[in-house]
Amino acid sequence: MADALKYVPALRRGRTTAPESKPRQDVPDDIVDATLPHLVPTVAAMVQVQLWAVMRPNEVCRMRVGDIDKSRKDGIWLYKPEMHKGTLLEHDKVVPLGKPEQALIAPYLEGKLPEQSVFNPKTAALEKADGRKTACRTVKAKRRDRKPTPKRAVNEHYDSTMYARSIKRAIERANRSLPKDQQIPHWTPYQLRHAGVTELVLENDGDRDIARAVAGQKTISITQGYNHADLKIAIEQAKKRGQQSGDSPEEQPAS
Repeated sequence: MADALKYVPALRRGRTTAPESKPRQDVPDDIVDATLPHLVPTVAAMVQVQLWAVMRPNEVCRMRVGDIDKSRKDGIWLYKPEMHKGTLLEHDKVVPLGKPEQALIAPYLEGKLPEQSVFNPKTAALEKADGRKTACRTVKAKRRDRKPTPKRAVNEHYDSTMYARSIKRAIERANRSLPKDQQIPHWTPYQLRHAGVTELVLENDGDRDIARAVAGQKTISITQGYNHADLKIAIEQAKKRGQQSGDSPEEQPAS
């Protein structure tokens, strides 16, 4: 009976009354670049490592010191997540980390035990506090007589929700002081994986198998769900046709 479920067709979009979420899109590089200066260093490092290594948010959140193998002679580090989306299906996953990722990760490895998280919210809290040392002394004076409140416990590692919330709040803070024409659109860590796959397809002349391998996906069909390069490739081809014809868009006759 369970085997028969494999032959039941999936429900198509718009065929039920159930609410349907919008397809997730990639986040453009310029938006990520505009966001990075407003993030604490720990979260900024997580964003760049996740994007470059095309990881899932939870994989960068739960990266532990002992999960990283630095013994290879070619200088590539191998990160093997203890838990990931395919763990229950017994799919092994290994994420190669190149020099750019290593440079971001290395400072967060110092003095830690193998079981400790690379990216720790406590470190981010200290970084955030350092950025507030110039707070107005008069405001502090008004708070001296207040009854102290117990400090909230801080987790030893990020989860996907904390990670996304850190980015969201940083964007909101930035947008309070940015002009309207420079506002940063909201985006989530899940869009970074889509951006990574799309960039790999573009960089490799539409080769989806390279993107599939880097993203650690089993089939091309899964990779295609993360790939948003097709329209960008089609636009570039349209531009090339215009250049080959010798006509610029301004020279095209009106229809």
